[in-house]
Amino acid sequence: MKTAISGRLKQWLFRASAIFISMVAALVLCELLIRLVAPQDLTGTWFEKSARGNDINRANWTARHQFKDRVVYYRINDLHLRGGPIRSGTNRFLCVGDSFTFGWLLEETNTSVHTLDEFAARDFPGWTLDFLNGGQGGAGTADSVAFIEDFGPQIRPRAILVFLNNDDTLRSVQHELFKLDPANPNAVVATKPSLIALGLRNRMRASPAYQWTLEHVQLVQLVRMACQRKIGRANLQRAAANHAGVDVAADVQLEKAIFLRLRDWCVAHDCQLFVVTAGFNAFPDFPLGRTGNVNKVFLDAAPKFFSENGINFHDIGPDLFASAHGDFRQITIPGDFHPDERGAKLVADFTWAWLKPQLREMPEPQKNQ
Repeated sequence: MKTAISGRLKQWLFRASAIFISMVAALVLCELLIRLVAPQDLTGTWFEKSARGNDINRANWTARHQFKDRVVYYRINDLHLRGGPIRSGTNRFLCVGDSFTFGWLLEETNTSVHTLDEFAARDFPGWTLDFLNGGQGGAGTADSVAFIEDFGPQIRPRAILVFLNNDDTLRSVQHELFKLDPANPNAVVATKPSLIALGLRNRMRASPAYQWTLEHVQLVQLVRMACQRKIGRANLQRAAANHAGVDVAADVQLEKAIFLRLRDWCVAHDCQLFVVTAGFNAFPDFPLGRTGNVNKVFLDAAPKFFSENGINFHDIGPDLFASAHGDFRQITIPGDFHPDERGAKLVADFTWAWLKPQLREMPEPQKNQ
């Protein structure tokens, strides 16, 4: 009897081992074929879900990002900002915006924010200004304001610089972090987050093992990209359905009210507010931010709106357009629409040319604790 059981156990173990070895061999073969035939860009993840349900940079994290032959490594500090730890005793200038501000596919030292920090150290050596990179991929104005409300008290900025990009207004509408206050059209209220099924995704994103496979295993990256494309198409279809018969005026008013909320936050926290365009709004053929009409309507109304509400605003678009001779391809990453090293430097140059005189008019700040 024991001999029969032992024989069946050995047979089962042999079959299980054979199946396991076959699966491993098949996966290895798939990996080799992908590397030979369709090599993938090995990119990790650096996002997590905030308590509001939107994506923010994952705190205390590093990630690899690849696009063709371009490979960079991002580091995120404990306050979800790109870069190293915040220096103590500095006057913090928090820059917020989307992937253009973050420095998509750029080394940390080549981002617009880092260049602004260098300009500040050169021109205001006694002020200990520290330009902080709060850019987040895919963010709209609503995401930036939510981030400031959630982490601003810890960061304690003396000034905030918003880089307003082409997609920001529509993203504010789509991300549904705020809605217009029925009792006051110039105010918004925060919406309740929907966190269904986000727990598992957050745990995966936080897993070092998952991060390692994304950055090293071609097969995993191939499956991931296929899933992202499917999810992306579904999101576009849902957004189109939700935007059918959209009230552009209401959406523009939402964006205005979000900026007024940020202005009031800055007043309450003794913080200067500056808004500057990312500059690519000046290129009529630039493909990002052309969905719907709401982005253009707000950008057209922006100078008057900001002026009437006491918010410092400047559009660097005309200067950027002239420097690129009207061709955005001269200052963007080939095959991608994000600024390259020259584009990011130009954005910093034109931003600083406007910002520097205004800083001279401010009282010399005291050191932050």
